[in-house]
Amino acid sequence: MNRRTPLVLTLLAVTVVVLHRPALAESKPLKVFILAGQSNMVGRAQVSTFDHVGMDPKTAPMLKEMRNDDGTPRVLDNVYISVAGHTDVSGKLTVGFGGGRGGSAVGPEF
Repeated sequence: MNRRTPLVLTLLAVTVVVLHRPALAESKPLKVFILAGQSNMVGRAQVSTFDHVGMDPKTAPMLKEMRNDDGTPRVLDNVYISVAGHTDVSGKLTVGFGGGRGGSAVGPEF
């Protein structure tokens, strides 16, 4: 962790709160999750690993939240992600944020 990391994380949290100001008026609190790390947080898993989530009865219900009815990865409208680092990207959470935006990799964020 370099000296700028705490500042970046703080600014990220403030940005999330500002961008989701309408959510503050709702009865539910805004949840902010900060996933921090280095290579272990990049996410190199392939979309095909989603199938394994459905194999365990305990995690099978999660698969329905991860895929559309046609089997394609879902875009989560209620989850916004911002990735800071060598590739500063943001948007609605879906496959492709792992390993850098634009690919099909998935990581712990999904």
